[in-house]
Amino acid sequence: KSNIHMEFKLHHADVYRRPEKFCQTLCCHFLSLNVSGLIYSRTTYGPEQIPVFSEEAPKNPSLSLFPAGSRKDFRYGNKRENWVIQCDLPALSYHAGDMYTTLEENGRKFMMPLFREISHEKMLELRKVFSEIRSLFKSQLPENIFRAELLSASLLSELLAEKPEQKLPDTAERFKEKIDGDPAFRKDLR
Repeated sequence: KSNIHMEFKLHHADVYRRPEKFCQTLCCHFLSLNVSGLIYSRTTYGPEQIPVFSEEAPKNPSLSLFPAGSRKDFRYGNKRENWVIQCDLPALSYHAGDMYTTLEENGRKFMMPLFREISHEKMLELRKVFSEIRSLFKSQLPENIFRAELLSASLLSELLAEKPEQKLPDTAERFKEKIDGDPAFRKDLR
């Protein structure tokens, strides 16, 4: 039986499209969908500025989660499209130098990568979700903000998702693989 109770507080949701070079220390967690225009991004953590993640002119879109206390130095060019959700998530912890955050909820721990490269198709799907979150949040109606928080929290599952599921081979394909894998007929086909 699952008893889901995760606190998620949304502070800001927006899309950024202008060229920009900036360095900032994150006062809360940033969940970001990077679509295009990133020239570079370097993220460090803590007063020692321990390197966390670095990216140079990525070819593919990405979904990332950067913990509060991270320092981001970045530059975007003319074709920038970067969706950002700023939030508090008390169940999330980070240890300097790790490539993942830890989400602890109901006695369970989940390691969530800080970064996940995604396909163009997945980016289109997530862009719609980020856009809806932005619209709901900007309305400032309590019900819509709550909906935006629920949608934002659901995006965390995308970071946990592995590569697209491989299609399971059908019975005929498995049978053929067994035959091809045993040319001397030493094993039975069960």
